[in-house]
Amino acid sequence: MRWEKKTEQVRVSLSVSDVELIDQYAERKRILTRPEAIRRLLHEGLVAVGSLPADE
Repeated sequence: MRWEKKTEQVRVSLSVSDVELIDQYAERKRILTRPEAIRRLLHEGLVAVGSLPADE
């Protein structure tokens, strides 16, 4: 089995309007931090396109 880091930082630039949408999503879902909102959005997107099973 290959060892893998639990987390890895990824730096990305977003438009102001995209950041505002992320913040609105976080507020609706009562997510306390922007990074957590981005992680959840990424996960939801991967599930939506079938790259991850819905229960992960």
